[in-house]
Amino acid sequence: MGWILDTEVEVYSESLALLQAGTALRERLTMFWHDHFVTSIDSYFLAARLYRLFVYEIPSPDVVEDLADLLLTHDFQLEPVVR
Repeated sequence: MGWILDTEVEVYSESLALLQAGTALRERLTMFWHDHFVTSIDSYFLAARLYRLFVYEIPSPDVVEDLADLLLTHDFQLEPVVR
C-alpha cells in the first residue's frame, strides 16, 4: 500500500525503546512506592496491634509512631520494639 521508509523503522525503534523505558520506570516507581509507603503503613499497623496486645486497648498515636519507626529501623524485628 505504501512505501516503507527508514524513518518508520527509526520511529518503531524509538517507540520500542520508550516502551521499555516506561516499563522499567513503572517497575522502579512500584518498588519505590512499596518500599516507602506500604512498609510505613505495615509498620504502623503492626505497632498499633502490638500496643493493643501488650499495653492498652486504645493506643496513643505518638507512641505508635515511635514504635513504627523502631520497626522500620530494625527491619521489623520485634525484640527492640517489645523491650
